[in-house]
Amino acid sequence: KGESKLVEKTILLKDSETNMSFENDLEWLVINAGGSGFYRVNYSVELLENLKAVLPQLSALERFNLVSDLWALTMNGTVKLNQFLQFTKLFKEETDKNVWSVIVGALQYCDRAFSTDKEAIEHLRALTIEILSPTYKRLGWEAEAGEGELTKQLRGLTIAAMGTTGGEASVVKEAASRYDKHLSGAAQLAPDVLSAVVAVLASNGDKKRYEQFEVSFKNGSSPQEQERYMYALGMFQDSELLEKTLAKTLAGEVKGQNAPYLVRNIMLNPQGRKVGW
Repeated sequence: KGESKLVEKTILLKDSETNMSFENDLEWLVINAGGSGFYRVNYSVELLENLKAVLPQLSALERFNLVSDLWALTMNGTVKLNQFLQFTKLFKEETDKNVWSVIVGALQYCDRAFSTDKEAIEHLRALTIEILSPTYKRLGWEAEAGEGELTKQLRGLTIAAMGTTGGEASVVKEAASRYDKHLSGAAQLAPDVLSAVVAVLASNGDKKRYEQFEVSFKNGSSPQEQERYMYALGMFQDSELLEKTLAKTLAGEVKGQNAPYLVRNIMLNPQGRKVGW
């Protein structure tokens, strides 16, 4: 974009390099406009800086690609991790669930990668709470009339991230309160919120909570409910409880087709990696 005028150019990249010229100076530039191309884009620091002010003008798919590309380049060492994490702060007002999925997935990966670094984890928790709090406050815990499916999914994603990676005590407390009401029949939780609540309570749970979820896994009224609690048994932080879960995969308590996925779930748990190996 230059001199308040949008200019769109299309090229077919036949060689390893090519140059593109514009008549006027550019204020900002988006590569892969519309987000339909199957390639990664590595913006220079200057070009990325110029994009910050116009993020709301980009389509959801363009924002998704921007974050996804930057995270992929962080993973391969092209972009520094701190640069990516600072960039995520620009998405505090983001409303698209798929964009948030990339950001939350990146935060969860960092949680696993730096699980033994107390200072890094504290920084990560603070960042998670900082960038997700506006969405958490906006969506709340209950769906509104006419709400879209992706919004419902985003609510669950936000609650789960705030209560697990973020470790936000108020979210854990609210999750416990709402879960008790759900069990008593006083107030039923929507499916996406219920899955998030179960994940939060497992991640922050003790032996008593484990035993409660263990019963729910065994006596679930549907395969979906059984799987929800089965995976939750791999989210606890106590190594003895995780060993107990792993034993279920060999003792026939977990169906053969589900066992590998439960083991994977435990291995993705920062506290379950050594137990799993």
